[in-house]
Amino acid sequence: MKKILVISAVFVIMASSFIEANPRIRGGVNFNYFYAELSPYGEWIEIDRNVIVWRPYHVSYSWQPYTRGRWEYTAHGWYWDSFEPFGWATYHYGRWFNDDYYGWVWMPGYEWGPSWVEWRYNDVYVGWAPLPPYAEFRVSVGIHFSINWHSHYRHWNFIAYNRFCGYDVSRYIIHNRYNSGIFNKTKYRTNYYQSGNRIINGGVDRSYVQRRAGFRIAERELDYARSADDYRKSRNDGRNVIKTYVPDDDNLKRVRTVEKFDIKSSRTRTSLKTDKITQRSSSVEVESRSQTRVPSRAADSKQNVRNQSRTEKNYQQGAQIERFSSRKDAGKVNQRSYNRNEAPQVQKRSNTGTKVQRETISRAPATGKKSVSSPQKRVNKSVQKSVQKSAPRTSKAVKKRR
Repeated sequence: MKKILVISAVFVIMASSFIEANPRIRGGVNFNYFYAELSPYGEWIEIDRNVIVWRPYHVSYSWQPYTRGRWEYTAHGWYWDSFEPFGWATYHYGRWFNDDYYGWVWMPGYEWGPSWVEWRYNDVYVGWAPLPPYAEFRVSVGIHFSINWHSHYRHWNFIAYNRFCGYDVSRYIIHNRYNSGIFNKTKYRTNYYQSGNRIINGGVDRSYVQRRAGFRIAERELDYARSADDYRKSRNDGRNVIKTYVPDDDNLKRVRTVEKFDIKSSRTRTSLKTDKITQRSSSVEVESRSQTRVPSRAADSKQNVRNQSRTEKNYQQGAQIERFSSRKDAGKVNQRSYNRNEAPQVQKRSNTGTKVQRETISRAPATGKKSVSSPQKRVNKSVQKSVQKSAPRTSKAVKKRR
């Protein structure tokens, strides 16, 4: 009896430790939890019907995923230890995509992994790029693409082997201006597989990396944080421990529902092939609740530019019609046009009038004044002088001639 109790106790302890060391592959986390935790660090955009993505705030134009952090080898293979506050979600769930309009956006997924990247390598460099929404993990084949996919060479991060496991790889990543040459000299590799209840990112073999780097790469342990705040506040407590976060049932219960969603509607067509994506947001949960859809900041600025250009175009057309509606008001129209900073157009339209003025003034006697107040006054004065010239001479003029 005692033996049975001891064996059962040992089994329970081993099972519990196995569960703690192996996060759930599917299930658990949901869209509502992602929305609540990531909203302070980025905006949510619906780029297509029921296709919702997240874009981070306060990142530079040249920013790319999987750059601010370090690579560590763990029981799950190559694990990405991010230094960013949203890293627990965006680098271990879902996929990244570089949209032509919005740039890098993250699409939520519900399958945990140590990292979701594809690899390239040769004898000098090793590189990685984020997996797109067209990629899904299958137990039988590993990573499967729904389309014929090739990441652009500018989206790859290449680094020397001796810097691959450095503390902050962003300081050692080769500038992407050299990516084209390195890309063409490297081999492609994705090495994902499942072992028990774990997804393993084998990537480039650790023994090969060690030989090229010239030093041994130790296997690190994962320490699971109790909450997202705990993950953000506490960094590595020990030399061989890495903080990570996988939401459990207690954390998910705190964010069961979201009263109002602030999801911005995209006003431009996305370059993502939405009919081929394998990662999709939990659209049922989003549609079943009220949500506020407002244009994104980028779409607002673009729309303002369009409205402004339309206003200027309408004004120019109206001004053009007004200029040629009556020649009597030519001076007034020109004056209004100058007030609205349209001097180049007025100069072009008033060439004909300028020619007439010069001809009339050349026939009239010299007055000693080279400038008049307006074109219409010039015409009136020249006509008046021409009439005086054609009129009969007075007696004074006759006496003077004699």
